Order: sequence, then structure tokens, then C-alpha cells
Amino acid sequence: MYPHVRISPFLPREWESALRIPVTESAPNAADPTYWLNGAMALKFFPNGRDALWACLNHLRLRRQDEVLIIKNTDGPYISRCVTETIEKVCRWSQHLSSKTKLVLVIHEFGFPCPLAKILPYKKKGFRY
Repeated sequence: MYPHVRISPFLPREWESALRIPVTESAPNAADPTYWLNGAMALKFFPNGRDALWACLNHLRLRRQDEVLIIKNTDGPYISRCVTETIEKVCRWSQHLSSKTKLVLVIHEFGFPCPLAKILPYKKKGFRY
């Protein structure tokens, strides 16, 4: 089973109340905390994104020589150190696809989603996102 992480702006107490609300068949609304539960098999809360990323990398059993390809909505070279340093605890990271790429990490920077056009080529190659 592959991890699927959704980081949301909701506090744990808001999640608690959301867990008691049945998911309805209405149109999805990302402002509704239950939206973030869609498809969840189990929930695990982490104190921050670094810990969630580290747990996912370990769950996937990545090795030192494996690479995580990082794509984002901007084309600039900047990637947050909290992301790169967390990945470096487990394996390597890159901004270019290689034969060592085992995972594609999609970063939605500054509240803007990564365009689907940047994600689809990797999905077509069999990577999950």
C-alpha cells in the first residue's frame, strides 16, 4: 500500500469533529474537513510536515542510492531545506528524472497547486502521486 498524505490547514481538534461527521455524497469542497478524509484507509497525525514526509519515505523502504524527484509549481531552483534535509536522512533528491528515481514528490508552493501538466508525464511513466 502506498502512503497518500494530505496536509491540511485544519487543527487536530477540527479533525476530531470531522471524524464524527459522515462523508456525504455532495460535491467535494476542500474547505470541508471531511474532504481530506476521502479515500483514507487509516489516519495518522504528525506534528509537522517533516515528520510526515520522513514517515512516508521510510514506509516506502527507500534505500540510500534511491532518488526522490521533486517537482513544484515554479521553475526556480529553490526547494525548502526542511524538505531536502528530511529526504537526505533516507535517500537522495533531485529535480531531474533518472534511473534511480523511485518517487515523485509534488510540492504545491506558496498555496498554489502544481499544474497537472507537470505531473501527468510522471503518472504516464507509472509513478503515483
